[in-house]
Amino acid sequence: MPDERFVSKTPVWPYSAVMQPAMRTWRTIMAVATVGFAMALAVATAASFTGGFWPWGGLLADLRIQFFVTSVFLLASALVVSRSSLVLVLTFVAFMANAAPVLPQITVRAAEATPDGPTLNGMVLNLLFGQAPPERVAGVIEEWQPDIIAFTEINRETDAQYGALLRERYPFTASSGRIGTKELRIFSRYRLSDVAVRREGVASPVVTATVNALGAEWRMIAFHAPSPLFRVGSRDIALKKVAEIARSEKAPYFVAGDLNVTPWSPVFADMLAEGELKDSGLGHRIDNTWLMRQVPFGLPIDHVLVSKDISVAERAVSSPVGSDHRALFARLVLPYN
Repeated sequence: MPDERFVSKTPVWPYSAVMQPAMRTWRTIMAVATVGFAMALAVATAASFTGGFWPWGGLLADLRIQFFVTSVFLLASALVVSRSSLVLVLTFVAFMANAAPVLPQITVRAAEATPDGPTLNGMVLNLLFGQAPPERVAGVIEEWQPDIIAFTEINRETDAQYGALLRERYPFTASSGRIGTKELRIFSRYRLSDVAVRREGVASPVVTATVNALGAEWRMIAFHAPSPLFRVGSRDIALKKVAEIARSEKAPYFVAGDLNVTPWSPVFADMLAEGELKDSGLGHRIDNTWLMRQVPFGLPIDHVLVSKDISVAERAVSSPVGSDHRALFARLVLPYN
């Protein structure tokens, strides 16, 4: 018989009596939550394909990459936690539906750019109503050496700050002529001609200009689309109008700016078709230009779209510059004649 002096007096924790019921309750809660999330994802995914006749469906389509990532996590949760056939079916269908528009963006190979053809280096940046510090923006400009820059969201200090900063290297400018979140300023190394500002039929100004670069004349269309959060229809109408303007131009032409739409929105696809345009991001890595650069914590809503005779040799997104947007750079190349 053991000596009582050496027998532990500590009571044994009743693990099986307390923890097992708690674990069963936790699994039940997780299973129910997973089913709820799977059903919500399925409904949201289905609604995101209704953009052709419901404007808010097009807005949901802008979240395609977020739906895709969510479906991956829910699939893993269904396999490990709930093991529900309903959750597996819903999340697998959502995964496939959201993958279909996204995968071409990263699997299609970028067209080969002719190395000895005329080139134009372009940069687009939303200044967050002029709040981006000029010295940080200057660092990006120094790194990329763009030939032409399009700024959106202009405040009263923008012209003085950036005029002084860029006047020596970018002596040619164009402007939408006003101050505001939809207004634009363009700075160019090369002479600009045929500059026009169009406001008819759009909620934001459209600045068009011919860039007389060495070896070629490029037609530029700069634009900042209205935010879709409270005016989805206004954004869609404006993008359609810009597409019509692009189609009326003589190639080579390109559209640059904060378009407030992602590449997997049906509105974006309609704009490309209507304007006979290509997305410069096709075949390049997905990099968000709004909020965080990493997927899925932001959205790629700043764009350079090009006519079909233009190739894109390089495309990049900057590090943070003090705005809620990041700068977008694209090196455009024409075939050698």
